[in-house]
Amino acid sequence: MPEKIIPRPAYIKQLQTWRGTGLIKIIMGPRRCGKSFLLHLFREALRAEGVGDDRFLTYDLNRFDNLRFHDPLVLHEDICSRRAKSGQTFVFIDEIQECRDFEKLLSSLEHEEGLDIYVTGSNAYMLSGELMTYLTGRCISIEMLPLSFVEFREAVREDGLSADEDFNRYLRVGSYPAVVPFRNDSCAVDGYYELLIDSMIYKDVGQRLRMKDPTLLKRLISVLATGIGSSVSARRIANTLLTVEGRREVSDVTVGRYLEALTQCYMFVQGRRFDVRGNAALSGQEKYYLSDPGMRDHISATAVRDWGHLLENAVFLELKRRHAQVWVGKVDETEIDFVCRDGDGTTYFQVAATVLEADTLERELRPFGRLRDRHPCVLLTLDRFGVDRNVNGVRILNVVDWLLDSQSPS
Repeated sequence: MPEKIIPRPAYIKQLQTWRGTGLIKIIMGPRRCGKSFLLHLFREALRAEGVGDDRFLTYDLNRFDNLRFHDPLVLHEDICSRRAKSGQTFVFIDEIQECRDFEKLLSSLEHEEGLDIYVTGSNAYMLSGELMTYLTGRCISIEMLPLSFVEFREAVREDGLSADEDFNRYLRVGSYPAVVPFRNDSCAVDGYYELLIDSMIYKDVGQRLRMKDPTLLKRLISVLATGIGSSVSARRIANTLLTVEGRREVSDVTVGRYLEALTQCYMFVQGRRFDVRGNAALSGQEKYYLSDPGMRDHISATAVRDWGHLLENAVFLELKRRHAQVWVGKVDETEIDFVCRDGDGTTYFQVAATVLEADTLERELRPFGRLRDRHPCVLLTLDRFGVDRNVNGVRILNVVDWLLDSQSPS
């Protein structure tokens, strides 16, 4: 089946914003979320403006016939010798981490005249250590996630299903672009996720940590996926694994290393806690959300689908797309699901599968009542009745409508 072209307008807009600024654009995100295809879409947008092919240099470092470009000297020489004689040359390097000493390569290229550089990578640790030393203030990081619900729904519009039906499918099938053509073939979807998850475990995490036996890591992943949306600590996870493993002791340090690696390969995204009263970030008891809710069924320890936590996961990812900062809020001893901050101010969010019962509605509204400021408060729910209204200053919205409406409170 031919690959379906799925536009990614939000990310194209970001690339256009930073185009020609002299900064190196570093696009990071999980494997197969669409980074390589984004570079293709951006090249097509440039071609539509009249940019000639002689001003494009493209390198896919995952290709066998590009192995020579894993040598930074060879890649540097090729770029400099082939750049356009006039006008800006757009340089696209896919999976830059495959090149040895890539941070030194990028630092050197940044000083060359007439180059506008875009690179992709699958690991967040690219932006740590030496890369920051070489490129501080000279690069911009763009974090890319799999498909948003808007993008997914546009891709499957031909099926003619309702928005609610598509959202159910979005949570069940997942948001990776490659599953869209096979969305009605559960065996194909299962096979895809099995390969994807194995590549993250064995390549992104296993090789980096030089693991000989991934059994412990797999069990940790299962614990996190089963309890998405729950506050965890390295000590608590270590105790859970110790129970599962029997006599085998698991240290906090080991669990901490695994958690860091799992977020750096973007299998999980960390939700840090924020003290609203003290206006300060908190350490410990973070939450971990999957970068794609569709992965949960393939790695969770339970076959029971927890719609409430899957919904919270999907909202968290959408807020990450819309806001510069997304926190898990704490007000005294009460938790607010999300606190979002950026140039437009602060917004508080609660997420619940349903609030049709009076007791449930009261419980979900209670954290907002502890706030002392007047920032907007939003309660998102799957309910179709009793929404689009304000209760005690809190706006109650249907989550599917909110996901599809870019003008909704965000």
